[in-house]
Amino acid sequence: MAFLEHPAALVGLIFVLGGLGSVIRYVAAQAAPYGLVFVNMAGSVLLGIIASLSVLDTTSGVGLLLATGLCGGLTTFSTVMVLWAQDLHQRRIRHLLRSIRLHLFTGLLAAAVGLFLGTVLEPLLAPVLG
Repeated sequence: MAFLEHPAALVGLIFVLGGLGSVIRYVAAQAAPYGLVFVNMAGSVLLGIIASLSVLDTTSGVGLLLATGLCGGLTTFSTVMVLWAQDLHQRRIRHLLRSIRLHLFTGLLAAAVGLFLGTVLEPLLAPVLG
């Protein structure tokens, strides 16, 4: 994919994929009470898979597009931080602590699952991606 070596094309595609991830995140967060947790888990699994595939360099090309663009738009660290700050401001400490545990535990678990899946899938994906 030689066109990905052109900086303007790469930035444009990151922009598009980031927008796509953001729209998916918005729809999921509105659709379900735990939608934000779900999209963070999905993004963590996907990023774990991407990070574990040695044929995908997350600093360039397709790996960068998926990791920075799609996963960056899909997952939402800043949104979660604002929600936690609101809980703290409103003195909803129990809710805050439950939310912290939920997001951290599910995010770490999802990333670990993604890393495992990536190592399992690499032999199948290497000919396609490599």
